[in-house]
Amino acid sequence: MTWIILGDSWSSTSLNTLLSTEFYPFDHSLFMHMRARYGRDVHCWAEAGQSDLHQLQRLRWGLKGCEHTPVRVLWGWTDWSRCVGFDSNSRRFLPSPHRSANYTENLKIIQQLMLENFRDPVLANVEFYHWGGHSPVWFNPADAPGSHTVITHDFAQSHFGAPRNSGISTYVGVAASDSWTHSVQDLWPTTPVETAQRLERLLLKHHNWRQRSPKLYPDGGHLAWKNYSKLVQLLPQ
Repeated sequence: MTWIILGDSWSSTSLNTLLSTEFYPFDHSLFMHMRARYGRDVHCWAEAGQSDLHQLQRLRWGLKGCEHTPVRVLWGWTDWSRCVGFDSNSRRFLPSPHRSANYTENLKIIQQLMLENFRDPVLANVEFYHWGGHSPVWFNPADAPGSHTVITHDFAQSHFGAPRNSGISTYVGVAASDSWTHSVQDLWPTTPVETAQRLERLLLKHHNWRQRSPKLYPDGGHLAWKNYSKLVQLLPQ
């Protein structure tokens, strides 16, 4: 059966830097772990920096005309806020109907948008296997039609003891001085203070844990790819 790998840089075949080749070589990529187990009918559609929404829309487009072909998808989830659209120059979200000034409300908007895309009939014969990578799985696949299995909500937490992942590290970050590059309320200004502070505490705790775990996170942001052998073992034969 055909396998398609979706996701961001965690699921890609290259981090696009020469430095990364020491700890993230092609031979250790998820693609190669999958090929070692399932053979040559494995295709990597993951792209560094891409949103889950983009990946789902790309899958819908890529399967047009193949609606009756059985396909399995291994999906590594990323930060949901990548779905909103971000201007790297102004360092602010782009105007969008999928944008809200409240963190929780914005997440609900994106979850609904994902659900609408999952309803495409072209996905009827797809078996989805979800795993939390850069971010935990932030959408409940049970709400969507079709076949969905969450093999691990957060791979680093379930298999390597990482603390809870806030899932907001793309645009809310910790600088070297431990001051926020953006706070939650910078990006979602009507978010209650308690919610914002809780998310930022989670993010800081996860950041500090990664910095103390260089063998697991050689570049500070990506789990070393050699560990994907444990992930692939969670999949069916």
